[in-house]
Amino acid sequence: MKSRLVLVLALSLACASESADGGGTIAAVDSSDGAPDGAGGTDGTDGADEADAAADGADAAADGSDGLDPLDGTDTTDAGSTDGSSVDPEAADEKAFQAALALYDALDFEGAKAAFAAFLTDFPGSVRRDNALYLTARCRFELQDYPGARTGFAAFVSSHASSALLPDATYYLGRTDYELLDYASALSTLDAFIAKWPTDVLADNALYYVGRSHFELLQYAKAEVAFADVISHPESSYRDAALYWSGRTAYTEARYADAEARFATLIVDYPGGLYEDNGRYYGAMSRYRLEDYAGALERFASFRAAFPNSIYQDNARYFTGRCHYKLGDFAAAVGELETFAADWPTSGYADDSAYYAGRSHYELAKAGATSGYAKAIASLGTLVSTWPTSAYVDNAYYYRLLSHLAQGSCTGAKTDAAALEAAVPASAYVDKAATALATAGC
Repeated sequence: MKSRLVLVLALSLACASESADGGGTIAAVDSSDGAPDGAGGTDGTDGADEADAAADGADAAADGSDGLDPLDGTDTTDAGSTDGSSVDPEAADEKAFQAALALYDALDFEGAKAAFAAFLTDFPGSVRRDNALYLTARCRFELQDYPGARTGFAAFVSSHASSALLPDATYYLGRTDYELLDYASALSTLDAFIAKWPTDVLADNALYYVGRSHFELLQYAKAEVAFADVISHPESSYRDAALYWSGRTAYTEARYADAEARFATLIVDYPGGLYEDNGRYYGAMSRYRLEDYAGALERFASFRAAFPNSIYQDNARYFTGRCHYKLGDFAAAVGELETFAADWPTSGYADDSAYYAGRSHYELAKAGATSGYAKAIASLGTLVSTWPTSAYVDNAYYYRLLSHLAQGSCTGAKTDAAALEAAVPASAYVDKAATALATAGC
């Protein structure tokens, strides 16, 4: 496979370079830490911690939320006529075409779309007609008018079987289906493209999106095969993207050691690349999932220092607190989790942080911290009042109950026991709460 980035683009004979598919370093933000064990009730002392064995909520989700994709690179077509006819640079149709192409090259896709439409109306018999039809669809693609782009590419593919632009139009038909979240159609078109044009300059691009489509369809083994093929070609401009999503695939399948290794390769091979912050974040998460909390803590600290503006900053701050909690440093956990809650009050981890801050206060109180139980009651109370449907609600009521009992308040403990039973009647904490009340003589 060739890299899209090594091609030379002649302005009079080719399209402009592809714009980024979403760009930036935006990535999916975890929405939860999995279902805490309180909901199923197995541990009255460690609450939701067993949830850490599960994959992180939205982390396994697709790039629709991630937004990260590399450049498609540079087009090699759209140039001369595709029927072998010569092009007269002084002809009116050629001048009109070049004027429209100049707008496209300048990334003025609205202007280019209008110019190509006028060209097609004014010069219906021009040898540039297929170029103009293709580029009109490309303008729609760049403007994220994916339904319109799909109509244009599909019409082109069906009516221009001998055009030199057929491979490009076929590829973009598949890409448009991908953007429309029709992953099955994207796979069908892109697989057909690779089979028909295996050495085309867009073949590695297509193979990457085959992998991404399989990933979105939860077909992880097939995604791995496609990503591995792209990774095996060091010249591909999609290799870094394939490394990242190969790591994400392993992470989603809970193969955290494999995931960590791929993220490490990504970071070494592409320092400062588009995926470095995502790779560093998921590398730290992989270490966390491997239960090396000290190692994860170091990685989260390095990530947070290197990428202060990353969209993963909130996740990293939350899991920094969780690492401290896992390591038994409850004072540090409180500091991180309460700072997290103040800085990101709308995060998907807001209820999680309230729960673990409350649990940390509870553990500190057991160790003799002044007012620790009161702080635990307050933090856990914030959780149950602000997020009454949180998976941590039964855990929170139970530890509030224990905190009230530690303060000698049967009234408060009974109130929480009743609220627990009303909120989550099937929770194993209901029986634990009854036992705790009876033991305390309440």
